[in-house]
Formats: sequence, structure tokens, C-alpha cells
Amino acid sequence: MISVSTTAPIWGEIAKDRKGWVFNSDESVPGLVEAVDSVNNCKSIYDVYKISAPEYNDKMTVPVLWDKKTSKVVNNESIEILRMLNDEF
Repeated sequence: MISVSTTAPIWGEIAKDRKGWVFNSDESVPGLVEAVDSVNNCKSIYDVYKISAPEYNDKMTVPVLWDKKTSKVVNNESIEILRMLNDEF
């Protein structure tokens, strides 16, 4: 019912002159655990937000609660996500 994808613990290049959280399967970085988007196969959180709202241009933060059915970001505030998960499940 709920899947989890994690970003790499690095701030990578996501677009020209823009850095952000990235998914990374680059094995050349020592100690870096593979981090992939198993839902949308995106390369960065920027890409995830752009699927949800192409016009969105504010901060693109993690964590993100993603609705697979509507392809939308439901929430990106950790306390609110925890509250939602606690109340709904």
C-alpha cells in the first residue's frame, strides 16, 4: 500500500544552475547507497514536483508524500505526513 523511495544524501545538479535532492544509482561514489525513484523513475525531487505541478517553482524539499493514483504531491511537511499516516492507518 505504501512504498518508500529515498534520495541520495547528496545535493546534486538537477537542472541548469540549480541543485537539489537527487536519486542516484552511481556506484562510483564510495559508501553511497543506491537511491532510486521506484514509482516515477525520476532522477531528482525536482522532477517529482514537476510531474505533480509543472508550474511549481518554489522550494522542492523532502520528505514527499506522493499519491500514486493522481500523480500529485500530497504533502511535503514531515510532521503533517506523520500525522496523516497516524490518523489514516
